[in-house]
Amino acid sequence: MPEQFVMRLYVAVSLPRIHGALHKIADPLLTIVYTNVTAIMTNYILDNCDVTSMGLIIYQVKACID
Repeated sequence: MPEQFVMRLYVAVSLPRIHGALHKIADPLLTIVYTNVTAIMTNYILDNCDVTSMGLIIYQVKACID
């Protein structure tokens, strides 16, 4: 019984730390992606000349960021 309590306490303490660490990693990456979306999309259009699929990709990127 004490082992289960210690394990639950450890998980309860660890999860917020893991969640915080993931945010510290993900937030800068999302910022980099968000600031470079226009350049990425422009290059894609110029390289592939496919404007139809670009609307879908831009919509998906915005949905992920929001």
